[in-house]
Amino acid sequence: PGIMLCMDGHVNGVDPQVDRMIGGIFIVLGGCGAVGNTLFCIYFLVRGQRNCLTFLLYCLASFTNIAICVLHLPTTLALFRDRVGGIYCNGLFCGFWRNTFKTMQRLNIALVLIISVTRTVVIAKPFVVMSRRKALTPLLGYVTYIAIETIILVPFQDYEYGSGPVYCYEVFNNSHPLTVWSYALNTASLGLPALAIFFSFVVAIYHLNKSSITASPANPEHGNRRRHKASLTVLLFTFIFMVCNVPYFLNLVVWSYQVWVFGEEQPYESAFLQHYSWTLSDLMGLLVNAVAGSVLYWKKIGPYRTWIMSCLRCRSTARTNTTSI
Repeated sequence: PGIMLCMDGHVNGVDPQVDRMIGGIFIVLGGCGAVGNTLFCIYFLVRGQRNCLTFLLYCLASFTNIAICVLHLPTTLALFRDRVGGIYCNGLFCGFWRNTFKTMQRLNIALVLIISVTRTVVIAKPFVVMSRRKALTPLLGYVTYIAIETIILVPFQDYEYGSGPVYCYEVFNNSHPLTVWSYALNTASLGLPALAIFFSFVVAIYHLNKSSITASPANPEHGNRRRHKASLTVLLFTFIFMVCNVPYFLNLVVWSYQVWVFGEEQPYESAFLQHYSWTLSDLMGLLVNAVAGSVLYWKKIGPYRTWIMSCLRCRSTARTNTTSI
């Protein structure tokens, strides 16, 4: 999805002003996403409901978002330097970056899927208890699969920096069957969970509209409102993820079809799409999702918002006391 570029010089078909504008947006999104998700992780560790499965999954998703917000920095620097590769031109860093980024991206999707499915089960079958073991076992299995796949494929892979996506990607030299197999695994590992997330979202909406959440015997009104609010938060979390990642999944489908059917890696004739489709759909989509998720935590999780406000008040009070002294 790009050409090698580890030298100084302007890339044809690329507007430097547009690159710098995108780089500035990346800085804002990455900074806000990293801070917002870090605060939520701290809240979970300090004050959060550690026995709550959903909060644990939120925290793990926030961790992947923090990693993604940090991993975008080499791309941002390249956008400000006429897409010169910089640190990406170091082979070891290029391979490390690519495998880390792909792993965080996959884990983020897997966590959203588990969050969505577990809440759908609660909505559809209110008396079913989702234990941590039931929810985390598939996650551990998926992590194991990622590790095994990486161990098998890495020895056959080289890594290159491309000016199109403005990041590193894997290439296979003289190994076309393995290339197709790797592309198929990557597409399936991203596309199938996305379809499952969409299906789970639709099922949850259907059952929620039927008011299938049963109130708790002790306090029917409170139990019903609390479950309904938690379910809406999860559904919004899932919806935001889908909206932010739809451009990437569409891009992936178009590109995969072009590779498998025609054996070509560049499905777009437009220079703009060649140089910006992956940067905008992949990196920017993930950064927007990270920021939107942290905003959702603030808006929908009252205790978390109260904790943030109390921390700000304590800091303001401490500053006032220091000034008075």
